[in-house]
Amino acid sequence: MSFLDDLSDPVGLGAAVVLGGGAAAITAARATPSWLAVPIGVGVAVLVAVVNALLSRSPAPAATPWPADRGTLPKSTADARDQLRRICLAAAEIRVAATTVPEADPVLPPANRVVDAAYRLAASVARDDGALPHGATATVITALTVAAHRMSDVATRVDGPTASRISVLVNDLGLVSHDLESAESAVKAALTDPR
Repeated sequence: MSFLDDLSDPVGLGAAVVLGGGAAAITAARATPSWLAVPIGVGVAVLVAVVNALLSRSPAPAATPWPADRGTLPKSTADARDQLRRICLAAAEIRVAATTVPEADPVLPPANRVVDAAYRLAASVARDDGALPHGATATVITALTVAAHRMSDVATRVDGPTASRISVLVNDLGLVSHDLESAESAVKAALTDPR
């Protein structure tokens, strides 16, 4: 029902008329200028009608949960999302650690590239799972799992770095990104292969 339908509810209108009229009668009897009874009576009537309309509204329908319930997802999609979540959490840990270690700033761009590559790879499984051969899906899940493990390892080594350690971390992240991009190329090849 719309608000106007609720506003024209006969019970609410009846209560508004009775209470507005009562307020007008009391005001006319008590107030020195009796003409004040009209706006006060109308004001009370409008207030009662609006409050009744607002209170009688039905609640909004419950929103459907998004993203879809994990129980309805194919196992490969759920696995890809779990590994992507681990990679994103490790990247967030790297970013937080870099806030206290200014020398670690060079680690941030390669960590972001890893997250982007992992997202593209996880999306390829989630969106094209039915079209992917089983071997390609397994390649994606394995690449994401390894990348999540390596990102977690880099996240633990960011704090307190020296310049030489920073270059090692940047190289490690570059290798993780390269591995994910290689897996993405393999998935694209599997999708375009007519076999």
